[in-house]
Amino acid sequence: MNTTVIVDKNKIIFDKYQKPTFSDRFLNFYSHLLCHKRGVIYAVDRIVLLSHPKFQQKNFIDAIDTFLDNGYLLNFIFSIHKRINYHIQKL
Repeated sequence: MNTTVIVDKNKIIFDKYQKPTFSDRFLNFYSHLLCHKRGVIYAVDRIVLLSHPKFQQKNFIDAIDTFLDNGYLLNFIFSIHKRINYHIQKL
């Protein structure tokens, strides 16, 4: 994940950055092994850990929407990783 550096009130904050050519495509759910699919979902940690709290909810929702667009089942997304639920509770 790339980051955008923003200067806000003399503080540096970070948000996710996606190239204009980003196609909203992740590893398709139906095309690879289960372990690879888990690894893609683990990337959500980077959204939470690298972006400023005021951007985290939007970035998290965008990631879930992209997973759903790539065939990931909602229950798979949330059952795969306890930290995802932990991050949701903190938002």
